[in-house]
Amino acid sequence: MLEPKEIELDGKRYIIHKFPAWSGVHLVGKIPLAVDFTHPDEELRQKVWADVFRYIAVPIAKGTPLFLTTEALIDNHVKGWPQMLKLMKMIAEYNDGFLDDGKL
Repeated sequence: MLEPKEIELDGKRYIIHKFPAWSGVHLVGKIPLAVDFTHPDEELRQKVWADVFRYIAVPIAKGTPLFLTTEALIDNHVKGWPQMLKLMKMIAEYNDGFLDDGKL
């Protein structure tokens, strides 16, 4: 995983990562679809959420961080859909924030 960054959200610690080149070029363009709750393709939306959350982990004391690679892991480590949405926004910003200041 690239450039891990530990963050805190609502009292819980997470580690977010930069997307690798190939995954990133595909994910960054799809994140807006994932958070558009009126988008008709629910299967696509769920796939994007799952793909993005593979780059979010929770720190484990004296161990390798646990990546949120399944729906069960997400449900166990994220306090609800509002927190999940906040995490999506945070990792999206961490991965494409360079677009905001006009730098490529």
